[in-house]
Amino acid sequence: MKKMLHLLAGLLVCAVATATGQPVPNMPPTGASNQPINVTLGWRALTSVSAYEVEYGTDPDFEDVEGLIGEDSEIEVKNLAYATSYYWHVRGLDASGEPATDWSAAQTFKTKSDRGIAQPISPADGETEVPTTVPLVWSVVEGATGYEVEYANDPEFVSGAAVTVSTSGTTHTLSGLENETTIFWRVRSTTAGAGPAEWSRYVSFTTEYRKPDPLLAPRLLAPANGSEGHTKEVNFSWGDVPGEKVNYTLEVALDKNFDSLTLTSYAQDSTGAIFSTLESGMLYYWRAKAANDETESPWSETWTFRAAEDTVVGLIAPELLTPIDKAAELPVDLLLTWDSVEGAIFYEIEVGRDGAFDKVDTVLVVDSTSVEIAGLIEGTTYFWRARAGVSAAMSAWSKPFAFSTETAEEKLPEAPILLSPENGSKDLEGAITLSWSSAQFAAQYFVQLSATGSFDGDEEQYTQITEDLTIDELKPGVQYFWRVQGVNQYGESAWSDTWSFVVKGEKLPETPILLTPANGSKDLEGAITLSWSSAQFAAQYFVQLSATGSFDGDEEQYTEITENLTIDDLKPGVQYFWRVQGVNQFGESAWSDTWSFVVKEEALGVESEEILAGKLRLYPVPATDVIYIDLDSEVTGDIKVEFVNSLGTSILTQDVDETFSASHPFAISLDGIPSGILYCRIHTEKGTITRPVVVIR
Repeated sequence: MKKMLHLLAGLLVCAVATATGQPVPNMPPTGASNQPINVTLGWRALTSVSAYEVEYGTDPDFEDVEGLIGEDSEIEVKNLAYATSYYWHVRGLDASGEPATDWSAAQTFKTKSDRGIAQPISPADGETEVPTTVPLVWSVVEGATGYEVEYANDPEFVSGAAVTVSTSGTTHTLSGLENETTIFWRVRSTTAGAGPAEWSRYVSFTTEYRKPDPLLAPRLLAPANGSEGHTKEVNFSWGDVPGEKVNYTLEVALDKNFDSLTLTSYAQDSTGAIFSTLESGMLYYWRAKAANDETESPWSETWTFRAAEDTVVGLIAPELLTPIDKAAELPVDLLLTWDSVEGAIFYEIEVGRDGAFDKVDTVLVVDSTSVEIAGLIEGTTYFWRARAGVSAAMSAWSKPFAFSTETAEEKLPEAPILLSPENGSKDLEGAITLSWSSAQFAAQYFVQLSATGSFDGDEEQYTQITEDLTIDELKPGVQYFWRVQGVNQYGESAWSDTWSFVVKGEKLPETPILLTPANGSKDLEGAITLSWSSAQFAAQYFVQLSATGSFDGDEEQYTEITENLTIDDLKPGVQYFWRVQGVNQFGESAWSDTWSFVVKEEALGVESEEILAGKLRLYPVPATDVIYIDLDSEVTGDIKVEFVNSLGTSILTQDVDETFSASHPFAISLDGIPSGILYCRIHTEKGTITRPVVVIR
């Protein structure tokens, strides 16, 4: 009994649904083409429902769709893609938002081509992390004298909130945009004396996140730079850096490049640290930096200090011998000598341009009483000193001597030789490091980087004291050219050779390869499907179809996102030519090869030949407002008259419910038909006959 009650309830629900009916779509007519990208969908209203739900999309199975709900019997869907087939259906909802009817039958329509409509190119639709200053770029429209670009924070472009700018070019730069903001924009062409064309579909992009406020490098306080005689424990301190939740990193090392760290201290919210493992007499380097949750500061300047020495009784400081103190005009390569110290195992030599030895150019440790030094700077005063050592103990430093090198000749630097990346390198990723050889006599280097290779003012210029330069944030897909020049106080060297490299990124599409129908195919029937290979980097495709093969304006153009296009209503017996081009935000590929095919002629039966051949008459010729059709012999049954253009596209169809005869011609109005050559087809039960017609308006 329980099961029966459930069954009866189910039948009752079905009965209610059936009684309610379902919405019946009535606009646009299903199968309609050339629809606007903002199109109104309509249906027959039902008094028994509270609202309507609409689903639409490019999937005929409605598995990937957009949904809208409204109370009226029509609803507008906006910003559709060009030259695309859409499917939609509608159903009624009750007051609680639950379905009250079944879905209507599926409807379909196709949007218009984007031919002649300016299209946004860059930034790409949906792109993120776009700079707050960004150029908007759009396509060229032939014959346009200017363009209007409109942008806003919402896709409705509400008057007063949207900004419209007029320009003669195909780009306009937006600046001062807010971070983390979505911008919607669209464009349209203008023509002198004709006003603006229609707006393109809108696209959007989102600006980059706000860059964090920079942090200052800490100011070092203690131990004092160049201080000596520190015991086993050192107290480090530095100045506080303004900012929220600032942490500090301290590094202490035995080399100025900090390759051999002896201490890395993370002191959160503290501007000091203690180090208690000093090695006797060693020179230490130290620095600090600040960081918070968003960013970090540069490293502070590098300071030095020296640990106190463990001395050995009887180990005395050596006496310097040559070159004698204050010797002048010495060569840049020379021999330093000193006397031996009893008990010493080795000697440490320091050479620098600072008499206090706060900054030392060269530190040498040898087991003899002489050492050769080379590569000194011409025309420069140097200071040097020595001390004796055994195990970990050292003597005191000797009294320092000074000497000066011979005066330098005025020599220009040699031209640098480029090393890496290798000339012509491609698909480089990340930060790019340029390197070159050390140029004799060069004190520093000028580096130029150009995206054109002309070096006529468009290049970026950098100054380096080392033989390398690291650059990041280069544009993807761009070929860069670079060269280097050595510089000193006397002038510049010649420029190095110019090398190039390409940063990995998006590229122009490859050229598609046509697949079907085979080139030269004949007697094709029904809807013709054109197909081609997937072109690397292509976001969509332009397809051109021509009845002449000249592609000089007589062709039809289609935009597709898949690798095929189906076309129906082509003219029988006509040879068509077609080609395909890949497109993305960077531009277009070359056109593919041009292929052709021929649509099969419509055959006439024997009986229709006897009845129709030579007996059809159309007048007047040429026709203006009306054309008359008659046959010499009487033809009965279902008759349809159709006018098509040179591409086989039907532009007028009319059923005839009367009998043709010489005494009873049939008149057809040509109102709205453009001037030119058309083809009149008369379809009867006995066959079809076609005749050309000249229309003059």
